Amino acid sequence: MEKGESPQERGSLAHQVAEAVARLIIDQGLKPGDALPAEGVLAERFGVSKPVVREGLSQLVGLGIIESRKGSVATVRRLSGKPLEAYFSVAVRQEPQGLRQAIELRRILEEHVVAVAADQITDEDVNSLRRCLGHLYVTKDLDEEWAVADAEFHREILRIADNATMGRILDALHGALWETVSGVRRLHHPSDTLASYKRHEAIFEALARRDKEGARAAMRAHFDAMSEAIDRLSDDLYVEAAAHEGVG
Repeated sequence: MEKGESPQERGSLAHQVAEAVARLIIDQGLKPGDALPAEGVLAERFGVSKPVVREGLSQLVGLGIIESRKGSVATVRRLSGKPLEAYFSVAVRQEPQGLRQAIELRRILEEHVVAVAADQITDEDVNSLRRCLGHLYVTKDLDEEWAVADAEFHREILRIADNATMGRILDALHGALWETVSGVRRLHHPSDTLASYKRHEAIFEALARRDKEGARAAMRAHFDAMSEAIDRLSDDLYVEAAAHEGVG
C-alpha cells in the first residue's frame, strides 16, 4: 500500500479500476481470450499503484469477467452464470422467502423464454426437444436422473429461444436450485411423477404447435403444480440455514 493510502481509499480506487477495465473491455470490443494491458500500463493509465490495479482485476476475476494467471497478463473470459449461481445459492437459504423468490424469478423468465421459443422453433428443434422429453419419461421414477433430464429439457427450450444473457441467468438459477428439483420430487407422492411428466409433455406439445400462449400457459401450470412442495422445502432450507448459523 502506498504511503498515505488508507484501506478505504485503496478499496474505493480498486473498485473504480474494476469499473474502468470493464468499460475498456466494452469500448475496445475485446473478446474471450483477448489480453488486457499489463498491470503497469493500467496503473499509469488510471493514475494508481500496481497493487490497486491488482485488487481491481481480482474483483473482475471474482465476477467471472476476466481470468488472471501468475506471470502473465489478464485475459477476457467467456461469460458464464457461475458468479450469479453463488449469489442465488446463498440467497435461497439465507432469507425466509429466498427460495420462493428465486422460483418466482425463474417462472417469470421461463414463461418469457418458452414464448420466444414457440416463435422460433424449427422442425429440427422439435425433434431434439422430443428426445429430451423421452429422457424425462424413462427417468420419471428416478429422482436423481430425473433432475438431470429436467435440466436438459429446460436448457433445450432456452437454446431454441437463443438469448445468451437470459441463458446465463437461468443457468445460474438452475445451478442454485439443483437441490430443489430433487427436494420437490421427494415431497411429491410417487403417483405425482407421471403427472409431472405430463406437464412437461404439455409444454412440448404447445411448442410443437408453435402455440406461443399455449406454451406460456403450460409453463405457468408447471410451476403452479410445484407451489405446495416449494413452500414446504423453502421452510426446511431456511430452518437448516438458521441452525448452521446458530452453530457457527
